[in-house]
Amino acid sequence: MSDVLTKVDLAEVLASYLAAWNTVDADERDTLLERIVSDDVYFADPMKQLVGRAALSTHIADVRSQYPDVLFAPDGELDQHNYFLRQGWVAKIDGEVLLRGVDIDDVGPDGRLTRIIGFFEKP
Repeated sequence: MSDVLTKVDLAEVLASYLAAWNTVDADERDTLLERIVSDDVYFADPMKQLVGRAALSTHIADVRSQYPDVLFAPDGELDQHNYFLRQGWVAKIDGEVLLRGVDIDDVGPDGRLTRIIGFFEKP
């Protein structure tokens, strides 16, 4: 992991990942995801399980269509060791926390996320 950490700012990777969830522009979202997740990224949370960057982009667009005003933000400090990341996050609308969660992510040799596992908590 030290080689990855010297080449990739993992906090920036996670900031870009949340930015992908916050954008309504499909091209911008796809550009962000291409940079930060692998082609065959595995994603699972209590609502969805999927494989592939395109499927992830479609899922994000679906969530955004259901909740157009939602904003995702980090919650707490990034925790990392070896090839794993843990980051809390919140989903807010008009400043009110609707959902709180934590993602556990695997990082590939190129610094991109290869697996994203999300857990939800009540706000």
